Amino acid sequence: HRRFERRLPGQNWETVSETDVLPVGMCRVEYRSVDVVGSVSGTAVLDVWAPRPADFIPAASAGSTRAQATLCVALPIQ
Repeated sequence: HRRFERRLPGQNWETVSETDVLPVGMCRVEYRSVDVVGSVSGTAVLDVWAPRPADFIPAASAGSTRAQATLCVALPIQ
């Protein structure tokens, strides 16, 4: 294992740390592991429902964990 990656709906795979900040709202998040030669594992799918008020992310202190959050507003049906 070298790293973890995640993909949000309509986005490309991105590297995440072992402590990932989940998106706010309703969203499907996919995770996978990548080894040292670039081989990827199967994906794990997580359906997130984390409702927050509209000012949740903008009101975060700079550099805080909350400030790292993204907004995800759609859960694709597959």
